[in-house]
Formats: sequence, structure tokens, C-alpha cells
Amino acid sequence: MTRLLRLGTLIGFALFLSACTVNDLLEIIGFAPGIAAPIPPASLMTYADIPQTQNAEGFPQLGDPDAPVQIELFTSFACPPCGEFNNTTFVNEVTGYIERGEVFLTFVPIGFTGRLPNGREAAVASVCAAEQGQFGPYKDALFSWAQTYSDEAFVSERLRGGAEALELDMDAWDRCVAGTRASDVIDAAERYLRESNIAGTPMVLLDGEIIQSLSNNLIPAIDAALGQ
Repeated sequence: MTRLLRLGTLIGFALFLSACTVNDLLEIIGFAPGIAAPIPPASLMTYADIPQTQNAEGFPQLGDPDAPVQIELFTSFACPPCGEFNNTTFVNEVTGYIERGEVFLTFVPIGFTGRLPNGREAAVASVCAAEQGQFGPYKDALFSWAQTYSDEAFVSERLRGGAEALELDMDAWDRCVAGTRASDVIDAAERYLRESNIAGTPMVLLDGEIIQSLSNNLIPAIDAALGQ
């Protein structure tokens, strides 16, 4: 009987372990890992000398407002093509035009396009980062997390962890995320998307003209607008 009880206990424990994730087991033994929220190191340098502001609607902006080329970028953090565009063409090329004072860029943060969960929460978080002058690095972090963590990219702990990693004022951050102001900015962005007859993201208006196929056409369009 004793052997049967022991065998039953072992079988029950084995079934319990098989149903646990690695994180569950770590919590059981007293080690609960935090949610990683890394900021791409290069981003801190990329935006260090670029003015980061917001327009009257609250949309984040990068660069000199008197730049000869004005771009509006409609983008969603939950949209994989938006992330691909940001992590390649934008980071590698567009930021150079902004830093040289040739392009002024307004981000129109959209919350409902893309397949990843919590895209709206990510957009709200980006606006809250913009209010503290750290939209650029936070934006890059969001797109990096989308690629690394997929459906878990925009859990609330990671969104807050990114703000902490950037050493933002967390009291102000918490008020921003919990309040209505940043959410109203996303609502305004989505109205502007519809009013501009933009069908999806990512999409650019360059001096008011829609640019299709951004990876192929945006840089030539910027150069043409600059007379190069």
C-alpha cells in the first residue's frame, strides 16, 4: 500500500510538472523572472541630437519643423510590415535626413492595424514616452519587442519596463497611461487616417502626397523633393 501511495504521488507530481511552464517552475522555487524590456542601445545615440516634440494633436514629431521636406508616417507597432520598415529604411536612412535638418517627420500612431495583441496600448505608451521627450528610443524598442516577443511584446509590464529603462518620470508615466489624454491622441490619429484616405500601415504622406511601396520609393521621393 505504501509503495502504491508513493507511486501515485510521483505520478501526480510528474503530471503537475508537465503542465507547468518554465516561468511557473521558477516561481515555485522562489525565483520569479521580470519581464524583459530592452531598449536598443543604438537608439539612444540615434535620437540624442534630434529634437523630439509633439504637434497640437499630440502626434510625436522628430526633427526641425522648418526642414524643407515634411513627412507624415502612419504606422502601427502591431503591424509587422511597419516594424520591418522602421528597422531597415527608417533607422538606416530616414533618420540621417532628419538629423541633417532635411526632413521633419510626424508620426501618426495607429492602434487598430496589425496582427499583434495590444497594439493600441503600445500606441498609447509611445505617446506617453513622447510627452517626456523619449519617443524615438521607445518607438524603436516597441518595434524590436514585436519582432522578439511576438504576441507577448506589448504586455503592460513590458511597456512600463521600457519607460523605467529610459528613466522616465514614472509617476507622470502612470498618470499618462491611466488617463485619457494619450488615448485621445490615438483616436485623433485614427480619424486622420480615415480622412486622408489611407488604407493601411505603414504609409507616408510626403508634402501631402501619398508614397506607395515605402521601402523602394521613399528615399528617391525624399531626394527628388530635396532637388538631389
